[in-house]
Parts: sequence; structure tokens; C-alpha cells
Amino acid sequence: MGVRQLYDLQCLEQNIASGEEALAKAQAQLGENQILKQAKVNFAKAEAGLAAIRAEQKTAEYAVADLVAKMTVTNESLYSGRIQNPKELQNLQQELATWQAQRNQLEEKSLTLMEMAEREEAKVRRWHEDLVATETQWQEEQATLINKIKSSEQALEALKLKRACMTKEIPSDDLALYDQLRKTRGWAVARLEQGSCGHCRLGLSTASVQRARSGQTVTCPSCGRLLFYE
Repeated sequence: MGVRQLYDLQCLEQNIASGEEALAKAQAQLGENQILKQAKVNFAKAEAGLAAIRAEQKTAEYAVADLVAKMTVTNESLYSGRIQNPKELQNLQQELATWQAQRNQLEEKSLTLMEMAEREEAKVRRWHEDLVATETQWQEEQATLINKIKSSEQALEALKLKRACMTKEIPSDDLALYDQLRKTRGWAVARLEQGSCGHCRLGLSTASVQRARSGQTVTCPSCGRLLFYE
């Protein structure tokens, strides 16, 4: 049995497994990350806040315009001379006073909303700048990641092709034993290191060590893996 061939095959498959794991991690990083998602949320919230303030401004402006229109009509009636009844004149004056007070409140509210809108606009600009910067960085990272994935895929393809060629050179019985050990033990071959199994660290007899050194097939009595001596 060519334990050396099986050990080389195992090393190759370990490299393939590591490459597939790294590739899977890289592929998982494709798409928007949490930082970009949060930047979009921040910008959207700022825009929504500004939109709400502007809508409130419009409502206040419409209310002021409505009051101005009613006050204009009432003023015309009050000073036209058509109304002579003192009680009716007094009622009109009271209405004008009430509307004027409401107008003053609405105009004060409009000024407050204007100041709020200016602050919110500044916030929107800041979050937009942050979003643009975050998107730019993300796009650069994605481009680098895509190139890395392509390189990893090509490297894995080459390793798998090498594996296919290597397995053709290994006797079928040896390969069958190797596959069986892989299924039951995880990895089929362990290095013999200072007289011990490199996997479970069990110390082997001198005779077993000598056989492994001479290239004979030796199996660890503890973990059952083939032992390879280099």
C-alpha cells in the first residue's frame, strides 16, 4: 500500500476543504452588509422626519391662508357701512380678534417649523453624505470580494482536477480503504511523530514504528488511522 500517496491525497483534500470553507465565507459576504443597511435606515428616517415637518408646515400655511381670506371678507363687511347693528358689528370684531390670535399662533408655529426643517435638512445632508461614503466603500469591497471569489474558484478547480488525476494513480483497494476510513474517522491518515500517532497521540511499539519507517502498512491501535512516516 502506498501510504505516502494516501497521505498526499489527504493533504490535497484538506486544502480543498479549507478552500471551500473560505469560498463559502466570501460568498456569504456578498450583498449589503449591516453598516450599509444602517446607513440607508438613518437616511430614510431623516428624510421621513423632514417630510413630516414640511407637511406640517403646509398645513399651517393653508390654515393661515384660510384665516386671512376669512378676515379679509369680515373686514370688508365691517368697514363697508352696510352693517349698522351694533351687536352684529361687535360679533364681527370678536371674530376678527379670535382669528387674529389664531393667525399669530399659526405664524409662530410656522417659524418654529421652519427652524426645525432647517435642522432636519442639515441632518438629511449629513446622513446622505454618510450613505454615499458607505456605499462607495461597500462597492469597492464587493469588487475586491468578487475578484477573490473568482480566484478561489479557479484555485479550487485546479485542486479538484489534481485530485482526480491523483486518485487514478492509487490502487482501487487502497482508495476504497482510504474512503472508508474518511467516512468513519474523519481523516484516514495520521503522521507518525516521535513514535506516537499524530492524531490521538498514542505511543506505538518499537516494532510498529520500525514497520512504519520501512514503508509497511501500520494502523494506529487506538484511532484506527493509517500511520505515515516521513
